[in-house]
Amino acid sequence: MARIAILANSKRFDGQCLGGIDLDTKEWVRPVTKSGDGIPVERCFVNGKFLTLLDILELDLIKPRIVDEFQCENRFIRNWRWKRKRRLKRDAVKKYVESDTPILHSSGDRVAPDDLLVLPPEDWKSLQLVRPRNLRFGRHYYDPNRWVAHFFDRAGNSYSLKVTDPVATRKLEGGQSISKRSLLTVSMAKPWSHDDTQKPPMCYKVVAAVVEPN
Repeated sequence: MARIAILANSKRFDGQCLGGIDLDTKEWVRPVTKSGDGIPVERCFVNGKFLTLLDILELDLIKPRIVDEFQCENRFIRNWRWKRKRRLKRDAVKKYVESDTPILHSSGDRVAPDDLLVLPPEDWKSLQLVRPRNLRFGRHYYDPNRWVAHFFDRAGNSYSLKVTDPVATRKLEGGQSISKRSLLTVSMAKPWSHDDTQKPPMCYKVVAAVVEPN
């Protein structure tokens, strides 16, 4: 059984996307269904409560036989006998911050699949907890119903990433402020392209979680 500290519980079109740190291996893990679909929302209720950031979840996972080069952290969910344990202390989150730049292989909101395929397997990653600089939030230019996090990394690279954290989104929609000292979990999706364009598929990044300080 794995013990995962939840550091991402974001909304996607077909359910939820969970991610977190395996407290035994100290590695990122993304629980996924074998079908590749999002986790059904009802499965994210454990002991009658919806999973939230910093919850420690005990669950049975198995590593795929073939590792996905675009999301190497993916682990198949073997069953739904999930148990919510204690919570991770907010101060303990800081030790999982990674200062690697650029964030997830590129200084921008997307990565070309071909750029990932040439990397050695040990360099593959699609989840990263970062300490942003000059963090601010604004509505998406083309889709005002979506929010975007604007920030810089420690090397000065600029990012503007869609926010898929439902809690942060509700706060922003309600006019509440979010601390500029928040940590961000950045997640990268598998290659995807708009159906109505001729543009090649890209791996897009999103802010899957906003971890505010105490």
